[in-house]
Amino acid sequence: MKKMIGFFLIIALLIGASLLNGFNHEIISSYNKLAIVSSNYVEEYKDNAIESGGKYYYFFDAENEFDYEKFGNIEGLNFYFDKNTPFSFFENNVDFIYKSEGEINGYDIYYGYTVKYKDFLNINNKKVNFQLVNTHDEWIMGFPLILTGF
Repeated sequence: MKKMIGFFLIIALLIGASLLNGFNHEIISSYNKLAIVSSNYVEEYKDNAIESGGKYYYFFDAENEFDYEKFGNIEGLNFYFDKNTPFSFFENNVDFIYKSEGEINGYDIYYGYTVKYKDFLNINNKKVNFQLVNTHDEWIMGFPLILTGF
């Protein structure tokens, strides 16, 4: 029970640290799809948007061109990768990564830190600013968390 409470506390803290000012949008490469979560509606990208709970989820394939600045305050980014992407790809593109205890929906969950993302939390003396999961269909990497579900 303590681990579950701790997990939800970490989730709440990471959501609180979700301001993306100063965010390096070149944070990761080789993704297949990207989801941008914002409270702003952007008419230009209406065909890529899904509205839910006062938030707009914009989905783009890797080939799509878009301007991050038009979204205003980006609350989160989710990068989607091919299921065959080796774990070493993520290890090599971030500064620190570790596997959390337990599972969610039967999936192993990883947390980590990269200097390419400005904000972080200090949890158990570890800097944390992203979440990673392999759903067996794809890898999802969320900054600060996976905000679209998995």
